[in-house]
Amino acid sequence: STEKLNEILSQIDNSILQKNEKDSLSQFVDNYKTNPTAISNEDKIIAYFIQKLVDIYERQSIEERDITSFVQICNEYCNNKKFIYSREDRKIKIFLSQQEKEIDLSKLSSGEKQIVSLFSHLYLSDYKNFFVIIDEPELSLSVGWQERFLIDILNANNSGLIAVTHSPFIFSNQLERYTKGFNEFVTIK
Repeated sequence: STEKLNEILSQIDNSILQKNEKDSLSQFVDNYKTNPTAISNEDKIIAYFIQKLVDIYERQSIEERDITSFVQICNEYCNNKKFIYSREDRKIKIFLSQQEKEIDLSKLSSGEKQIVSLFSHLYLSDYKNFFVIIDEPELSLSVGWQERFLIDILNANNSGLIAVTHSPFIFSNQLERYTKGFNEFVTIK
């Protein structure tokens, strides 16, 4: 589509491909869509170039899937802040939602930092299929966050989870049936 091509072209520095050349490629795609049979041999070279750009874009999108998942999970936890992934800069930026002012990672609350730290390991690490062992995951987390925290950990490139907690809210979800109390393992002689 023209929109996808324009997104792809916007990521190419103007020193490599100037604006008029980008516009020409967009125009070429628009012309091809209206009359696909009228393509010359010279046009096939341009079409090949565009297809290669699209292929690179598709591979990049697959590689960025974990980044977008990480950004999405951070946004679900950090209500008054917005995490945004910039494909052009290849950076994740954090903004205060109300002011649209960029902030530094150090300005997050301790609970937000815990979320960012853990999920960055789970989503952005080269390693996958973690087995997470976590002690008192409820620390610095609101009750609402506690209720979904372990489920989100399991859904993030994870093959197993052991959690030890004092909070009844950590397991007040679909994991409750897997919950065991220490007293179930203690025998009195």
